[in-house]
Amino acid sequence: QNMIMDKFHTTCIGIDIAPSRRPFSYAAINNRKRLLAMGQCQVLELLAYTSGQQQAVIALNAPMQPNQGLMAQDEVRKGLTPRPKANRWTDLRLAEYQLHAAGITLPYTPRKEKDCHGWQRHGFTLAENFASYGFKTYSPTENAPLQMLETQTDAIFHLLTGNEPAEDR
Repeated sequence: QNMIMDKFHTTCIGIDIAPSRRPFSYAAINNRKRLLAMGQCQVLELLAYTSGQQQAVIALNAPMQPNQGLMAQDEVRKGLTPRPKANRWTDLRLAEYQLHAAGITLPYTPRKEKDCHGWQRHGFTLAENFASYGFKTYSPTENAPLQMLETQTDAIFHLLTGNEPAEDR
């Protein structure tokens, strides 16, 4: 069980960075799953809201950094099921490969920031801003009051509904 989610005053904030629209969409709930806030806002309003939290977990629907090249490492690839074929999937992030293996496709994240989509770069910038306000990258064993993680809304939809991704196509 996740330690931070058990805390009484934790706010969970989901943020969507859509490729084709601005402003950002967000929703915030408390540990009882009661809606605290929901709407659309510009980046400065979003940073003001999130920085005002004393205990929060941010779920960002965008990569938080460029591809780090893990899928090009043999030791990482050997531990995957299904194991990728040699010289295939080497330019995906590990999470992107795992989602693809589960039937969920999404744009891959390049290694060079300049090659990334605009919405991906917005995710990098937001993650950097959240870090500057004290948010730490999520860890189930760390009890930091401010944490952030990357999420993928299609994957969550399939998990919550119990539908296999292929059923929706």
